Amino acid sequence: MTEETAELKRRKIWLGILALLILLTLGFIWGNSLKSIPESQAVSLSYLDRFSPFLNAVFGPGTITDHILRKTAHFCEFALLGAELRLLFLLLGQRGLQGSVNSLFAGLAVAVTDETIQIFSQRGSRVADVVLDFSGALFGALVIVLIAFLCRRRRERKR
Repeated sequence: MTEETAELKRRKIWLGILALLILLTLGFIWGNSLKSIPESQAVSLSYLDRFSPFLNAVFGPGTITDHILRKTAHFCEFALLGAELRLLFLLLGQRGLQGSVNSLFAGLAVAVTDETIQIFSQRGSRVADVVLDFSGALFGALVIVLIAFLCRRRRERKR
């Protein structure tokens, strides 16, 4: 097996793993959007109860509400998705601006779809939520861009 063949095989394996992670992330995001308002609030409140001792110690008692926790969770899950999407386009060879734009567009499409799903689950849709979700995707993609830049710079210094 040549080095080029081995590299192609590794890339296919990583693409498969990444595709699975993206599907799991989408399932998590959209699965939660299918929940009714009472179901969603019950989940948020259970997490708030579970993490209250930590949150109260860090931010002060009663500072973090279930609303803030939900919005933070949305930002974080979309940051994960943004990172996964940017990695996907890097593995597909789109290292420049076009790959970044493609990953951000995909993140925006997921955010719009997420809010559309919430319309049908009687939770309503808000443009502010799309902006928050997209901001998370942007943050995740930027983290990957920064890591890729630092790795590339480190490799160049070793030469």
